Amino acid sequence: MALVGGSHHGPEARTSTSLRVGVVQPLLTDLYQITMAYAYWKSGKHDDEAVFDLFFRKNPFQGEFTVFAGLEDCIRFLQTFRYSTSDIEYLKSILPASVEPEYYDYLSSLTAEKVKLYAVPEGTVVFPRVPLIRVEGPLAVLQLFETTLLNLVNYASLVTTNAARFRLAAGSNISLLEFGLRRAQGPDGGLSASKYTYLGGFDGTSNVLAGKLFNIPLKGTHAHAFIMSFSCLEDCKLRKLKAVGGEEVDFLALCCKWRKELTGLFKTIEDEASSGELAAFISYAVSFPQNFLALIDTYDVLRSGLLNFSAVAMALNDLGYRAVGVRIDSGDLAYLSSCAFNIFDELANKYNQEWFRTLTIVASNDINEETIVSLNEQGHKINSFGIGTHLVTCQKQPALGCVYKLVEIKNLSCIKLSLDIQKVTIPGKKACYRLYGHQVVQRSSVMKSAEVAESGIGDVAEQGAGAAATGRRVWSCILPMALQENLEGPGERARLTSEPRGSSSSFRRVVWRRGCCYACESTANVHASEKGNLCQGQPASPPDANNSTASSRGGAFLSRTHSEPIEAIGASLSGESDEMPGVVTRPWVQPRAAQRLQIARELPTLDAIRNRVKESLKTLRPDIKRTLNPTPYKVSVSDHLYMFMHELWLQNAPIGELS
Repeated sequence: MALVGGSHHGPEARTSTSLRVGVVQPLLTDLYQITMAYAYWKSGKHDDEAVFDLFFRKNPFQGEFTVFAGLEDCIRFLQTFRYSTSDIEYLKSILPASVEPEYYDYLSSLTAEKVKLYAVPEGTVVFPRVPLIRVEGPLAVLQLFETTLLNLVNYASLVTTNAARFRLAAGSNISLLEFGLRRAQGPDGGLSASKYTYLGGFDGTSNVLAGKLFNIPLKGTHAHAFIMSFSCLEDCKLRKLKAVGGEEVDFLALCCKWRKELTGLFKTIEDEASSGELAAFISYAVSFPQNFLALIDTYDVLRSGLLNFSAVAMALNDLGYRAVGVRIDSGDLAYLSSCAFNIFDELANKYNQEWFRTLTIVASNDINEETIVSLNEQGHKINSFGIGTHLVTCQKQPALGCVYKLVEIKNLSCIKLSLDIQKVTIPGKKACYRLYGHQVVQRSSVMKSAEVAESGIGDVAEQGAGAAATGRRVWSCILPMALQENLEGPGERARLTSEPRGSSSSFRRVVWRRGCCYACESTANVHASEKGNLCQGQPASPPDANNSTASSRGGAFLSRTHSEPIEAIGASLSGESDEMPGVVTRPWVQPRAAQRLQIARELPTLDAIRNRVKESLKTLRPDIKRTLNPTPYKVSVSDHLYMFMHELWLQNAPIGELS
């Protein structure tokens, strides 16, 4: 399959369909989650209302940002969460005989129906200690979610971030292709890598199954084995090729004619070039005349590969076809790519073939982020990178380190203490705000207690950054141009008090409550027939308009209480909100308990999330995104939360006796 000739069915067909339907199930967890759930159940604590935060403590790859990914898989896990009969039978066989039989009945009845999930929109740039996901619900159920949610978010966010860093290093004009399936950690790792590297900014993959499942553009060339399987021109059984709109021509003879003519330009002897390589190129070109891209480093790039490719490319041109380009998989990539470009430039001038200057030069060979930076410094003519091992295995940092911590139980905040300051948790439900400066550039993030945040977000602007999340109090004055609330719940939209020019006024939210995932989007994407019920059942009552506030422009209504998201959006159960034209209101509807829990709206496509990654990265200053010694991005807590956290710290820390 040709590198630039891979096909797909268009953006409308490219969905982020979950790839783990058969693997992601309740038993994809650690044993101690199930034993803890039993202890909760036996102690009568299993239905206690709890709140867990999912977050990470340090940005990967020695950088200052991370891209959040994996939310869709989390939503689909909640949708299908149910222990099967075979699951229960297996648990009976491995758990101690002392486990009461009623516990298994309890497990059989569990679903995610009583769970509320808040999340940062997938594809958003995120930072340490800020919750990516907050889940609220029965303690035992949330405990059973821990391992699975971490598994779904950790690698997805890590490899998406890695891909985004490769994109930043390469620039926007370079094509990036994922070639890592053979080096990935197993089949699921390979599929996940293909999906999330595309989300992070790559342009295509060689993974055919990923292309089928996610409709990612497929790209590919051929291997050295194909070249090596031909030893001489007699091995070339495909001699003829039909010209565009014409008759068949002896293509092998035409290629040999061109190679003889071009030896002077290459300042080499014709016999120096490999005839087996030429036979391989001819055979591949006859097979794919419109998508001919050749691997030219099997023997010698300058004395053989370039000459043989150019001969076949000129012969194809005579018949009305145009070659695509070359791939270099070894050697001095900067030097060899420049030599290839210079040859193509000379051919363009000598034979008046301008398209030769636009031939693709692909480089592979164990490329990492530092390699691309070095090539940029040297100067090169590469316009496409094929990247595998360092991309999909994240060799620079193999794990993100997301954690899932209890922050509230029965409406009481709780804290985890440690001698390692980074492992001290920030207690309670939190609202996080991003402070924007001029030209939609993020300045910092501030977390507040959710209860304090009910009074509004204006005081964040007055307060600026209060204190480091777990460190000493460092005061600074920040006068933001805009504020955005980071964590969204059912029916909510990220709030901007004053939307700066160029900021996005429409988000797609993926949220979960009472067995439903639902989103809100503009009427341009919704047919009139879809404005009714989204799940089976009867619509819930609309919220009291007096208990809601509207976002400044084009957003859904927001609940004043962050822990109690509204169950319907807007002023009516169908149609547009009077106060916010262009936004369709969406009722939340109770699904039928006996059926699989419903997803009320289509989840965002990969392209939609991919675009969010691109736009979110634009809000960061260049010095925060640079590869070497990036400027730290500031994440702070409000003074109120800082004081509360340390008060709780003192209440829970044991007092030692001096002796």
